[in-house]
Amino acid sequence: MPPTVTLYSAPWCGYCRIAKRFLDEQQVLYTEINIDEDEAAAQRVEQWNQGNRTIPTLDKYLGKSNLVFCPEIFQDMF
Repeated sequence: MPPTVTLYSAPWCGYCRIAKRFLDEQQVLYTEINIDEDEAAAQRVEQWNQGNRTIPTLDKYLGKSNLVFCPEIFQDMF
């Protein structure tokens, strides 16, 4: 079964679009949560990122959690 992730993002975020395209290309299943519409999700992102709403943030990715997306790092995981 392919890995699944939760992607915390926002529609205005260009890096989020890059992350979604990467996950789609790698055929990784993901659920997207818009932090502009979900305050609880936004607070989780802030907690994981030292008080910053840094997106895209991925939750529970390949046994690791709360990672800010970086294509160079994730490319090596496939």
